[in-house]
Amino acid sequence: MLDRPIPRPVAIARNVTLGGSRYILVEFPRLVALDIAASALAHVVEVGLVPVLAHPERYSCCSVEAVRRWRGVGAKMQVDATTLLASQARGQRARQLVSEGLADILAGDNHGDDRTVATGARFLEAQDGAEQVELLVVRNPSAILGDGELTRVPPLRIRESWMRRIKQFLEGGK
Repeated sequence: MLDRPIPRPVAIARNVTLGGSRYILVEFPRLVALDIAASALAHVVEVGLVPVLAHPERYSCCSVEAVRRWRGVGAKMQVDATTLLASQARGQRARQLVSEGLADILAGDNHGDDRTVATGARFLEAQDGAEQVELLVVRNPSAILGDGELTRVPPLRIRESWMRRIKQFLEGGK
């Protein structure tokens, strides 16, 4: 939780990073402000680590522009796999990040329940996203654990269901 800066000795020791790599999984309180998130992510980069922002779609300040800003300071984005199927605003944000090519990895925010990465992977494969699934689920996570460079994930056109389009129309395009 990035509720306070990461001390430089902790960053150097890498005892809180992913597999001892320079990548560190980070998150914010749900109501974080855009500027605070950008500043905190930039600080992580300044101490020599690469922040991997867990479930950016959960934050109300999350937008394509916000994620481009966060990526611009050096952060990577970890979209939650099961949220891709959610009908709420955060599901729409998750799908938008993948469709814009702004997601770096896909993960399951599993807390001992039945949520899995496979759910999101199947959804993306059904959208003709086999290449994206390979990068999001296999290649980029492996690169993180190997302290390597991530491969840019190409955009993926995600088709909306007829029911979702009708619902959006009836709600006034929300």
